[in-house]
Amino acid sequence: MAFKCEKCGHEFNSHDALAQHLDTKHGRKKTYTYALLAVVVLLIIAIGYFVINAPKSPQTPIGNADDRFVLETNIAHTGLAMHIHPELDITINEQPFIFPEGIGTTSTTMNIIHTHDQTGKLHVESPVVKEFKLRHFFLTWSKWSGKEKVFNSTCILDYCNTDAKKVKMTVNGGENFEYENLILMDLERIEIKYS
Repeated sequence: MAFKCEKCGHEFNSHDALAQHLDTKHGRKKTYTYALLAVVVLLIIAIGYFVINAPKSPQTPIGNADDRFVLETNIAHTGLAMHIHPELDITINEQPFIFPEGIGTTSTTMNIIHTHDQTGKLHVESPVVKEFKLRHFFLTWSKWSGKEKVFNSTCILDYCNTDAKKVKMTVNGGENFEYENLILMDLERIEIKYS
């Protein structure tokens, strides 16, 4: 019985001889090798694409216990050891910023630092007495909104210092340079201006 190569028409006495011919002359194994290599390369590219373009967590990495406590602790209005109300005003290019309602709240939970309305009145409610910083509010806001809310000495939200415009902060009317590290106190009035 003769075995014929479908690619070039040569005839062989055995199936093994035909297989050897196909491997050496027509590269059947090479084709499979290249196909496998192509699949592996495409998988690596696809994985890389999804890793690079995966949704990023909006808040800065939760690197310390205070940040984790603030972001992971939900409260009720009972059993509180601390309940203070600092007021936050943000002005961008001479225009008052209107806060979204309910920062840090859902229909069933409230974060330690949250708002109930658009006024900028912060509610800091905790089962333990701790020092909470202004950056904790911005971390909470970032987590709640799904978009990073930046505040430091050079940026407020999407507005960063330029030669003509700067971020400035006052607390109870006096200039303050603590920015995101300001410890929140009851009834203090925090004003952040970008102009």
